Amino acid sequence: MSPVDRLRAVQREVTLAVLADAVVRAMLLVALTWVVAALTDRLVTLPLALRQWLPWALALAALALALWRARRALPLRDARAAALWVERQAPELRYALVTRLDPAGAPVRDVLDRAIARVAFEGPARRAAWTPLVRPGLA
Repeated sequence: MSPVDRLRAVQREVTLAVLADAVVRAMLLVALTWVVAALTDRLVTLPLALRQWLPWALALAALALALWRARRALPLRDARAAALWVERQAPELRYALVTRLDPAGAPVRDVLDRAIARVAFEGPARRAAWTPLVRPGLA
């Protein structure tokens, strides 16, 4: 598997993790708001109009939150930005991945490919991508 293919696989996984994080947070917002609304309705009866619009308002708030959180995945659509992100997670690459993507690095592409092949950057990138989603679940 070439370094570019490995980078694309990491890009897809990071994007999936960011989108999953956005959806989970949106669902948690809806659940929390629903519980607060139900408790409020038990203490002080809510008007019927408010009860009818509440699910729609919660769905809209969840969609807005999911879209707002999902915007974090947009910069990673660019291969260079994704390579820089991966380089931050695996500094032992020493900018070999970013240089490999640069057309000016063509003369040394074989050397860069060998250097990148020695580094397993998928694990650190995967952990960094999924940690925001997993850590709150463990708490």
